[in-house]
Amino acid sequence: MAQIATMPATTTAPVGKTADPCVMVIFGASGDLTQRKLIPALYNLARAQLLSPSFAVVGVARRPMSSEEYRQKLSEEVRKFVTGDFDPELWGSFVRRMHYLPGNFDNQDTYTNLKQLLGNSIRKAGHRAITSTISPRRPTRSLKSSRVSRTPD
Repeated sequence: MAQIATMPATTTAPVGKTADPCVMVIFGASGDLTQRKLIPALYNLARAQLLSPSFAVVGVARRPMSSEEYRQKLSEEVRKFVTGDFDPELWGSFVRRMHYLPGNFDNQDTYTNLKQLLGNSIRKAGHRAITSTISPRRPTRSLKSSRVSRTPD
C-alpha cells in the first residue's frame, strides 16, 4: 500500500480517545451509501481527531477504476455531505489513505487480490474493520467467502 500520510494538526482538542490504527475494508465502496454517509462520517471522525493518523480505507466494488480515480470521485462529492466546516488540508491527507480494488464479489480472485493488498498494511495497522454497503436485495457471498478476516500469511 502507499506510504501512510500523517494528518495535519487541528486546533480543537479531541472529544474522546483516538482509535488504534486500523484498515477499513468497504464492500460496495463505489455506491451511493458509501459516498453520502460512510466517507463523510469517517471524515468527521478524522476532523474530531478520533481516527488514528494511520487509519486507511480499502474500497472494494465491481465498478472498474483505479485508486486515484476513486479518490477523485470521493473528493468531488464529499463537500456536499460532510457536516460542519470542511478542511481541504485534512481531506487531502485523509483521501491519500484510501485505496480501491475493483472486483466481482462472487469471484475468489477478488479476495485473493484483497488479501495481497492488505498484507503489509494489516501487520502495520494491527486492526481490520470490514463493512458492507451492498444492498441486502443483491445476493452475494462477499463477506461469507471473504478470507480477509483471517490473519494474512
